[in-house]
Amino acid sequence: MPKLPKLSGAEIVKILQKFGFSQARQRGSHVVMKKINPKVPWVA
Repeated sequence: MPKLPKLSGAEIVKILQKFGFSQARQRGSHVVMKKINPKVPWVA
């Protein structure tokens, strides 16, 4: 199995933003991401 590439925090934030996440808040180096438009299945 090939090794995974090393990614920085900024690179991961950019990737998550492409998948519909936005940065909710940040305190120091800790970033909290939030899904902009979550699809929650309706349960009967």
